[in-house]
Amino acid sequence: MGSVLQARVGISEAILVGLGALDGVESHAVEVAQRYLPLLQNSRAQFGSLNLEEISERQLLHLISSMYQVQDLALDLRNSLGQMLESGRAEITGQQSLVQSCLQQLEDELNWIDDKTETLSLALDPEFVNEMNRRISAVPTTPVKTPEWKRELAGLCD
Repeated sequence: MGSVLQARVGISEAILVGLGALDGVESHAVEVAQRYLPLLQNSRAQFGSLNLEEISERQLLHLISSMYQVQDLALDLRNSLGQMLESGRAEITGQQSLVQSCLQQLEDELNWIDDKTETLSLALDPEFVNEMNRRISAVPTTPVKTPEWKRELAGLCD
């Protein structure tokens, strides 16, 4: 019985490929990317205007959770577009440059999201915050125009 079901699934996939149903899914991915990228960029701009000092720990957790969801969606979209490009279907449909452009923009947004989620997650770690505050308070105050300030700053990041 299991082999019959496997055969049917294999036949169904072959029919979908033969009918061009995958092309429709991929074209939809391109349309979604064209609508989704401006939303990502707008969210990035709005994030820049947030005053994180006024956000509670609970709100920060919700923000990080939402950013992870956005990241998951962007990764799925990137994977779909990447498969379209790798399989050659982007070239066949005449969308290769559009797909490449969308992929590059998605990579930029994903890198930004990754950096922000990492930074915000560290901000929730009390041990990390305490250590950074200890290091900052231990740095002697020197004029910024002297070269020592660079070494002191580098010491904070080691």
